[in-house]
Amino acid sequence: MAPVPDDWDWFWANEHGRDRILREEVESLSAQASLAASRASRMQSQLARLQGSLETRLTALSRAFDAYVELGDVREELAAYPDTSAIRRDVMRVIEQLAQGLPASPVDPRGLDYWLPYATNELIGLVSGDDTADRSRPVAAPEAELFVVAAAGALGHGPAVADRLPGLLTTDREFSAGQVVLFDAVVAGVYGPVLDSLEPVFRPLLRRVDPAGWLGWIKEASGSTNQDSSLNWIRALLADPAPAGAASAAAGDDAEAEESTADAGPDPRSELRTLVSGLIGAGYGAEGELLARARQLRWQIEHPGQSRPEEESGPAPADALDRVRHHLQALPVGSPEHRTLVRWLAPGLLTAIDPLAAAPPPGPAKVSVRTTFGSVEVTAAGPDAERWQRLLSTTEQSGIVPPGKLYGYGIAAAVCAALALVLALTGQSVLAVLAVIGAVILGVFCAIQLRDRQHAADTAKSNLDQMNRQLADGVERAKRADAAAIEASQERDRLAEHLRAQLTARLDAPVP
Repeated sequence: MAPVPDDWDWFWANEHGRDRILREEVESLSAQASLAASRASRMQSQLARLQGSLETRLTALSRAFDAYVELGDVREELAAYPDTSAIRRDVMRVIEQLAQGLPASPVDPRGLDYWLPYATNELIGLVSGDDTADRSRPVAAPEAELFVVAAAGALGHGPAVADRLPGLLTTDREFSAGQVVLFDAVVAGVYGPVLDSLEPVFRPLLRRVDPAGWLGWIKEASGSTNQDSSLNWIRALLADPAPAGAASAAAGDDAEAEESTADAGPDPRSELRTLVSGLIGAGYGAEGELLARARQLRWQIEHPGQSRPEEESGPAPADALDRVRHHLQALPVGSPEHRTLVRWLAPGLLTAIDPLAAAPPPGPAKVSVRTTFGSVEVTAAGPDAERWQRLLSTTEQSGIVPPGKLYGYGIAAAVCAALALVLALTGQSVLAVLAVIGAVILGVFCAIQLRDRQHAADTAKSNLDQMNRQLADGVERAKRADAAAIEASQERDRLAEHLRAQLTARLDAPVP
């Protein structure tokens, strides 16, 4: 900052010096004002951040306090239920022991009418092969059957409970989340080769779908409304497995095998374990919702102001037929499971063959032929007559040059020649020469007009010849297009007949 001038400097300064002193003073004051404004802006920003931080913290603490109060209410409601936490801990310990291949002791029901310990004891008997396991009380809760079957599959003992799957997978229309997990595990082979035995469960659902529904699903699955694409998609479903030699050659590509395994989806046993954990944590009757809410409130109290991460909940409920169709498209073509699902859907697929094959007879193909003076639509029978005549007339007219200029130049040249002769006879040689020159120039113009007329006629003839060649080529292309359409229609009929035979053979084939 420049030193502040005193009165003595001002007294001895001239006019220019005083202007400089005043300018420096103004600049100094401007710099100080800018610095003060910058400091004020920083202070306002810091104050705003501090205020936002305080508001955020106060809001988080307020929500945590509300959660604490609500947690007290939830605990009061939970007090009306028997304390099942010890049983759930015992069950989790048993599941961990069984997963490690260790023997497990039966779970004490502690005098409660709770399905979980009895179902766990039944599971211990299934895994250990001990028929004397504690089953002193029958298990009537629907969750118990699901728990036993899901836990047995997760522990690698799925075939032992395979006969219980039809009852668990029976549904009117929609699969629950647990049924989705079970069906996925069945398709993955967790419960052994039992997929064929489940066909009666799905038969009523399959019969409810009308032909229009099957047709719409096939077009959606094939990704096209084109009939040929839909038929080819069905043919791809019925393809035979790759030959053994090709399969062994493909097996040598380890990287590709690992990639296909990674794309196969989640481990079905992992989904079963998630389902089992959810059933254990669901509590006693309506206690499950209160327990879930208590866990959420406790997390909110322990982590104020933070967003709770999403918990792994497994698949969502889904339409049973959509799940079957999903696996039909996801499974390797020709695999036993894929062939089984194709056999299930074969009656519905058969109803869609006729609508897909019943295409209207192909009309005459139209080809656009481009000429110098425009385009014309051409079929195998020829061009559009009216349009073609207009093009021919236009082409012919392009070769005709109006004779007006030719006649004008010719008459003018003759007049100049006659005038030159008269002038020569009268002794006016200079004017006669000029008239001769004019006659020559006009004669040249006449020659140019004659040349242009000939060129236009030749060009018109060339255009007519080219148009006729283009017309012949267009007719030939239209004939080829008609032949291709007829061949495609015949090929569609042959493919439809082949698909009918294959689907009928799948239906008549004995169940393995």
